[in-house]
Amino acid sequence: MDLLEQVGVVSPLDKKNSRKILLTREQYRRYKQSLFTLSNVRASTVEDELACVDAMEGHDFEHWGADLLRDLGFTKVEVTRGSGDQGVDILAEKDGIRYAVQCKRYHSPLGNKPVQEVHAGKEMYQCQIGAVMTNRYFTPSGREIAEKTGVLLWDRDWLRDAINRRQIG
Repeated sequence: MDLLEQVGVVSPLDKKNSRKILLTREQYRRYKQSLFTLSNVRASTVEDELACVDAMEGHDFEHWGADLLRDLGFTKVEVTRGSGDQGVDILAEKDGIRYAVQCKRYHSPLGNKPVQEVHAGKEMYQCQIGAVMTNRYFTPSGREIAEKTGVLLWDRDWLRDAINRRQIG
């Protein structure tokens, strides 16, 4: 709360009254969005960073994911254009292998669709591996089709591990 006070979101603590919110709903939405539009969001703990990820807009998650891949040693990392991307949001390379990655920042488990899209998209971009990166998990049918197609599933646990590796390295 003290930090919110320092940046002008809430009023100082008054022993007689509770704090007042100093921004309109729209001002707060823009303020909150500005906090998460930085592609290099780094929080003090892994769980804090995942909470930041959960609050991001989809396109910001793509850029954050691209930065995470760079930190993990991927090269030639590129975020594709917003529309007409054929189900691929990030192109990257590691150890001579080209990856096509679809990013889904969701509130619920992911099913078949993103797996199918990135599987087709990896062919379009001439990549050897397709992956779906998400802040959530996958449904059983999503996991089943990924296993059949060879698509990698980078879920919340994978993100947690990757953030840990980046912070250690």
